[in-house]
Amino acid sequence: MSLNEIRRLLGLIFLVGVALPAAVLAANPTAVTVPDLTGSWMGILSLVIFFAAYVLIISVETIRLRKSKPIMVAAGFIWLLVAIAFNQQGLLFTCVHARELDLYQPMVQ
Repeated sequence: MSLNEIRRLLGLIFLVGVALPAAVLAANPTAVTVPDLTGSWMGILSLVIFFAAYVLIISVETIRLRKSKPIMVAAGFIWLLVAIAFNQQGLLFTCVHARELDLYQPMVQ
């Protein structure tokens, strides 16, 4: 590799590793207060659901179930609990807006 190619590669690494994450972090101009659910019953229930799915993954050989099925079901229930918590605090549109930003923003750029 020539010195010019190494410089181009280092520039690309800098762009991907430093400049793009900084631009993404600076792209959200509005601050949103996110409820702390770690000590609530929903946070504890989410942990129980996660550990139950993890136990099913460990016993995947005996129950003859794909690893992805318990995790996907557990993730669905956990996100349902998050949606319920945001709805109870009147932040449902904030939750929907954050989901849309996560899903659609990479496609727009």
